[in-house]
Amino acid sequence: MVRPISKDDGRRRGIGYSCHVESTGMGPSMDMKAIGMLAGGYESAVLRMEQDASVVVSSGVVSIGQGIETTLAQLAADRMGVPIESVRVVLGDTASTPYSSIGSIASRSLTVGGGALTQAADRLRGKLLAIAAHRLEAAAEDLEIADGSVRVKGDPRASVTLKELATSAWRGWDLPGGMQPGLEERVGYDPPGYTFAYGAHAAAVAVDPETGAVEVEGYWVVNDSGVLVNPTVVEGQLRGAVAQGIGQALTEEIVYTAEGQPITEYLLPTTREVPDIEIAMLQTPSPVTPGGMKGAGEAGTIGPPAAIANAVADALPEIAGSIAQVPLTPQTVWSLLQDARRTSG
Repeated sequence: MVRPISKDDGRRRGIGYSCHVESTGMGPSMDMKAIGMLAGGYESAVLRMEQDASVVVSSGVVSIGQGIETTLAQLAADRMGVPIESVRVVLGDTASTPYSSIGSIASRSLTVGGGALTQAADRLRGKLLAIAAHRLEAAAEDLEIADGSVRVKGDPRASVTLKELATSAWRGWDLPGGMQPGLEERVGYDPPGYTFAYGAHAAAVAVDPETGAVEVEGYWVVNDSGVLVNPTVVEGQLRGAVAQGIGQALTEEIVYTAEGQPITEYLLPTTREVPDIEIAMLQTPSPVTPGGMKGAGEAGTIGPPAAIANAVADALPEIAGSIAQVPLTPQTVWSLLQDARRTSG
């Protein structure tokens, strides 16, 4: 990373960094009990293949804009060997979906809900291959799912379609001895521990020493959320979260009247305040999560306040020791500069 070339506009420039490690995937149910939380930390998933080989995912987590419908559909499609268009996701309907004790908070919907789905998909895939192995008189480990069929590896002529297998399973036809009819698996997953996502942020700022105004001229993020089911979804979450963090660092402030009443109209960042954000993503699989996923929801919001404050401190070393809170509004920065000038004068 190269320090931006200073422009002859009277402003002073600096770069700041911040790093974080975040516990995600809340969490083992007994751990939550131990800390006094009145909720469990498990999630359940129900996965069913219909007679037409379409797949239905049911989960108690809900969509709050994090793209969970897409990622759960991808998990099911990839593991069951069907096109994503054949997957239907049902979320948060208490009349038909599994119970969720705590839901989609704390970067846990994919880490815990997706962990449950991963296990359900692995079980259902295993049952499907076992039925196909019985039909084809082959070993299950010699089979693969491709092009809408289960076939013998290296011999695509020895195959049976997913639709035929699913129909037979639901009718109870031609099943291995002792196997129950149907293609449906329900799994409850209580994570054995938290996952730990981490990242590093860098901000380049320009500060007007006459007005105290701070402009973020560049922003960079390196983030690791484990295995990325959908990198585009995670990148979108990071960009939006960094924008929120810039607002927290520079403009968003709740002030109070003399009577102690909050004034809740505060300044949200716009495209004027948010620069281009460069993102690099690493993938270190979680050792405790089926599928290796970690949380991503808060990752972009944690770093900006510290990175931007450090960048302002780099640009204005005379007040570096006084920068202790955000937002760094023009009034705040200007006031700190005036105090420093009076002290030095």
